Amino acid sequence: MFFLRIKARNASSSLLSLCVLPAFLETVRMLLLVFAPYKIKNLLSDKDAISKLSRSRVVYKFSSAGCSGCYVGETNRHLATRAREHLASDKNSDIFQHINGSEACTSLCFSILDTASTSFQLKIRETLHIGWEKPSLNKQVNHVNLTLSL
Repeated sequence: MFFLRIKARNASSSLLSLCVLPAFLETVRMLLLVFAPYKIKNLLSDKDAISKLSRSRVVYKFSSAGCSGCYVGETNRHLATRAREHLASDKNSDIFQHINGSEACTSLCFSILDTASTSFQLKIRETLHIGWEKPSLNKQVNHVNLTLSL
């Protein structure tokens, strides 16, 4: 049971006190869902879905196929481009050094954890996911100072 109290501004006493039952609140919520205005364009899309590897500005996770090693990173470019670099050409990459040609890792080992609309948001989200996932392959060598200006 909930009590709803309505007060006027600068008034010392309540104008109206109502006892609201949870069943009544659930009924109101259901009515709002049923009679909410829907447009067909919100239900259908005329755009093709973008494949996982074609997405950009993503926080991604690499999970090694043969062991429990994982890596969390971010990229502004297509995920496929960054995955290809990790797997084949970026010799300084923690992923490249981990697999060292011994595992059959492909772009299927990469998954998207999060997306962002700006590079700043991307860095913040990467930091959060590294804290949550605690990946074994991430080694922080340097850092970028971010400043907040209002």
